[in-house]
Amino acid sequence: MRVFVDCGSTTTHLASLLTADTGIAVTTHSLRVAELLTGALAAIAGMLLSGRINAAKSDYGASYLLQAVLIAVLGGTNPAGGRGSVVGVTLALISLVLLASGFQMMRVSNHLIDFIWGAFLILVVALNAWRQRRGTR
Repeated sequence: MRVFVDCGSTTTHLASLLTADTGIAVTTHSLRVAELLTGALAAIAGMLLSGRINAAKSDYGASYLLQAVLIAVLGGTNPAGGRGSVVGVTLALISLVLLASGFQMMRVSNHLIDFIWGAFLILVVALNAWRQRRGTR
């Protein structure tokens, strides 16, 4: 499956490409609804985060980006293209939450935790690439 960046292309063209690639009938209406829901949920998440912290800043969600990518990759989604499963992502989420709680109990600094997540992500992506290369030979 290809990754699309909407740089002036129409929603109709994007829907036809997604339909051709996935075999699932994607309509322009469903794409517009998905974009609307994504924006609304992102706005709600931003309001909840700023309410939790009692402040608003443009880079507050940046710390969650690494964790979100790590959870998706650990859940079985290949960054080079592939499919994950809901069960795999849920297990990855539970594992990372338990590890983060353990790190907090051990009073590990947040910078070190981010370093550990980043190193773990690099390791998982490298193992994924190695396994994919090995399987194609």
